[in-house]
Amino acid sequence: STYSLRLNGDLLVGNVDAHDLTAGSDVHVEGNVILDGRLIQHGTTGTSLDNLAVVGAATLKSSATVVGAVGIGGTLGVAGTTTLTSSATVLGAASVGGNLGLGTIVPGSKLTVIGDIGATGVSTFGSSLTVRNAAAFGTAAGTFVTAAGAFTVTSGQNVTLSGTSRGHRGGEQGVRGFPDAGRQRLDARPA
Repeated sequence: STYSLRLNGDLLVGNVDAHDLTAGSDVHVEGNVILDGRLIQHGTTGTSLDNLAVVGAATLKSSATVVGAVGIGGTLGVAGTTTLTSSATVLGAASVGGNLGLGTIVPGSKLTVIGDIGATGVSTFGSSLTVRNAAAFGTAAGTFVTAAGAFTVTSGQNVTLSGTSRGHRGGEQGVRGFPDAGRQRLDARPA
């Protein structure tokens, strides 16, 4: 083969004093490098690039496929859509500026969950809790809360019940509380 430029030693382009040359790099460029093709590590087996180190900022204008692990020691900013086809583990805080979907790629609200939610601690809602598919809650008997104290409303707050439920005593419909042991009674009757 013929080449336009052939070197048997190191090639340095740019300011020699600006960098530590003790690493013994074969090609060192102070400036921009543009590749219209692929960057290939050529070895005896013809393997593809195994290690790529970027010191400073890096911008990908297109897409990147990572077959192994990615370690991020600082901040990761994602401006567009990111899809994880496997799993993600967040060990610290995660901040989402738009909508977050679990089990969906088209979240319709700040948090959209398609599937079951498991919570072992206290769940606090700052405004309201809307159950859009009430049939998905409770048992076949229509029980929404199955354990004492599992549903608590702070004093001065409202509980709104709509829809129909099973009849109780003389055709009375609604939700029954317990008047004994200091508990208050909650009745809902059809309008």
